[in-house]
Amino acid sequence: MDIALHLEPRFVGVRYQAARAEALAGDWSDIEHLVLGSIDPASPFSYWADRFRLSLWRGNADWIDGLDVAHLTGLTPEETKLAIGGAFVLRERKSSADVGAMLEAMRSSPATTARSKTLASQLEAEGRAYIGNREGSIESIGKAIATGLFDAPWLERCPVLASVRDDPALAEGRILVRARARAVLVALRS
Repeated sequence: MDIALHLEPRFVGVRYQAARAEALAGDWSDIEHLVLGSIDPASPFSYWADRFRLSLWRGNADWIDGLDVAHLTGLTPEETKLAIGGAFVLRERKSSADVGAMLEAMRSSPATTARSKTLASQLEAEGRAYIGNREGSIESIGKAIATGLFDAPWLERCPVLASVRDDPALAEGRILVRARARAVLVALRS
């Protein structure tokens, strides 16, 4: 992976996908190496977002310690605001009104794709689970399912969702997500 990234730095997104796959498989041994790689100058927010999300999954803020989110270069004002709010959630284990408002705006915007609306709900579910808001996390997972969630590995294996995954309120939704994932696989293989 390091050689590939050296030859083609634009592949830095692959680093996160590899880390995500390892985390969902329960193997955290190489994730630190993958997540703490170099910043992609074309997408500095992705560097922050990847570290933030996997920190939620891991259950602590270690990977953002020492990262001055207010001064990451190349971020838009909205991205900076989201990074500061996300750091607050991780460090304080409390919700952030700014982050909540931004995720809701993302979900409600007519310009937002269905996948982005689903992602906003997934992020909200993870954050709510991380701070111990079980009911809110279940609600957010329901929103993700309603907007087309097909990421069965996330729903079945995301570590931060362990406390809510088996809730009876999600039983039908989990079946639906697995069916959607199977349909995606069938389409990819045909």
